[in-house]
Amino acid sequence: MPESRIVDWTAIVWMKEVCMKRLVSIGLLLVLAAAIPVGASTFLMMSPSELVRDSAAVVQGTQPGDQRIVVEVKTDDLQQPIRREESTRVFGDQ
Repeated sequence: MPESRIVDWTAIVWMKEVCMKRLVSIGLLLVLAAAIPVGASTFLMMSPSELVRDSAAVVQGTQPGDQRIVVEVKTDDLQQPIRREESTRVFGDQ
């Protein structure tokens, strides 16, 4: 006697729809991921003179590694100077 199978076509159609939505979502994410470095890489394409052209102050590291910078601002209006200390990472020329 042959086996009889009951096929739930709605489940199959639903599964195909879910798979298609996932493929489209993954494709869109890949397109976005490919576009991000293009927009974010403009900083890396600038020459040192372009980077400092409109800067009010420029600090240049003397050696690669973790460094700290201390900035102190004094004005006639303030009795105490404003002092800020920040850590930064200086990269060597490659």
